Amino acid sequence: MVRRSLVPMLVFAAACSPNVIVELTGLPAEVTALRIDASLDGSPFPTIEKPRLDRFVLELPSGTNGALEVNVSGIGLNGCTISKGVARADAVRSAQYYATNLTVANQAIPPSYCRCGQSSFRFQKISNAATQLDPGQVYRGVWGTSAQAVTFFGTGGSLLQYGGANNWNFLAGVPGSNIFLDGHGDAAGNLWGADSSASLYHFDGKSWRSERTSAGANSVWAGAPNNVWTGGDKCQVQRFDGQVWKSIPTPATCIGPNRSISRVWGIGDTVWAFGDKNSSNGFVLICTTSGCSEQTLSTNVTLSSAWGDSLNNFWAVSSMGTIFKLNPTTHLWQSVQKPPSAGLLDVWGSGPEDVWAVGINGTILHFDGSAWAVHGQSGSFGNAIMESIWGYGCELFAGGASSTVLRYTTP
Repeated sequence: MVRRSLVPMLVFAAACSPNVIVELTGLPAEVTALRIDASLDGSPFPTIEKPRLDRFVLELPSGTNGALEVNVSGIGLNGCTISKGVARADAVRSAQYYATNLTVANQAIPPSYCRCGQSSFRFQKISNAATQLDPGQVYRGVWGTSAQAVTFFGTGGSLLQYGGANNWNFLAGVPGSNIFLDGHGDAAGNLWGADSSASLYHFDGKSWRSERTSAGANSVWAGAPNNVWTGGDKCQVQRFDGQVWKSIPTPATCIGPNRSISRVWGIGDTVWAFGDKNSSNGFVLICTTSGCSEQTLSTNVTLSSAWGDSLNNFWAVSSMGTIFKLNPTTHLWQSVQKPPSAGLLDVWGSGPEDVWAVGINGTILHFDGSAWAVHGQSGSFGNAIMESIWGYGCELFAGGASSTVLRYTTP
């Protein structure tokens, strides 16, 4: 449901009024507060009068004469950003006889910038007919388009899907597949599964088929139907442009039989490949369509997974329990302080104040924007090896060995 908003109209004010009247359209009904960021010629200013959910007034600094930009974020449950909009006006002046009017059209987005650690949510182990059809499943990948459309990628090419309202469905064996090592998808409904038989499988919304790439696929990341990346053995990286697969050149120092990429992750048109050399020393490649170059790790350990939504909020974890964060200025992956833990196998977050990591012995860690901490339910589910985590806002889904499936939701 979309919140109804006022029709934009010219509002006259007192002589030399410095006001800007901002009207909002398309604001989701679930929005309970606004975050407003305004700037003049790139410099922010905080003066806002009478903010409401359908309109507000900006009081411009005296003597204003420049380009105005107004960014509006709609805040919903658990502090999540659930909509965004922006409007701009050139040559805004404070010495005028009428107020400047702007309309900010908001669009709903997947929940982000949440504060899930402060919510009343708890992890629940899912045990039902679907999860127990094959008790030996290992779910090494999980991805979804919403909290009511989630897919776990398992062994034997099997899939476990959640459709909301406690509707779970186990699909045994994508034809020809072996063990899914990773899985990802895009907003258009495509699913991609990286298989241990060095194959890649693609679901186009109707059926699965094998993608015959020229290199093995240990991991897959899909930014869009025409922007799909894989990483495999011998430091091989490939990209699908919607028509064909192309190999991406990697550094000569990386290529070799003992160089294996375990995870790929992208932000926009740039992709990072994480792996190990000789099963002991980790490496990171930063890739564009023209090729890859190597970045530096502050500590040489094998990397198992990575996640990020921006260069300022990009994380990688290792099977040795180390957590790294990218320094966007130096391009150095620096290890960060964290409580002692077993090895970590996957990481995911909704924003800079809400990042999660899972791993061996049922380990669950959470970062609240200030520090990493052991979650209160860490190790509470039979010490299962947790190998994957994904979420939609504060609704989290985690998978692991022995058909272990966790859901982080309201009690």
